[in-house]
Amino acid sequence: MKWINQLLPIIEEYKDGGEALNGDEVDSLCSIIRAKINLQEGNITEVEYERILDGGKPEPILPDGLQKYIDGVALNILYSNYHKSTNGIWSRAEIEFEHEDEQCNPYYEVNIDFGCQDDTRNEQYSETIYVFKAGDEWDFGFNLKSIEEKV
Repeated sequence: MKWINQLLPIIEEYKDGGEALNGDEVDSLCSIIRAKINLQEGNITEVEYERILDGGKPEPILPDGLQKYIDGVALNILYSNYHKSTNGIWSRAEIEFEHEDEQCNPYYEVNIDFGCQDDTRNEQYSETIYVFKAGDEWDFGFNLKSIEEKV
């Protein structure tokens, strides 16, 4: 099978009746196709996919230690649902939004996706947590009320 025959309708749709694609437009189309394949194969999340389609806006700059902290929380949630030796378990922590409380202290809404994918299972779950700085340490809650109680 010739791949170009499969790609021609995609290229024509992207051109939308316009002229031949220039080099930058070809690169843009390749990025979209790469993102669609990565999304389909589970290599990126919907949020990452949308970020790529929006022009690849850069990842937000996070305070020191935040990514390491939320990755650790994600692992703890994963291990509370699956035994550590289970094949095919995975977790991912990603900041969805940055907010400020009434005192202008930042806190973060974090999506934690986790699951197990192997020959017999294809499970995926999601939790939302709220992460904030309490003194010098990071902390989290599963809802906004739990944050207010800790601060």
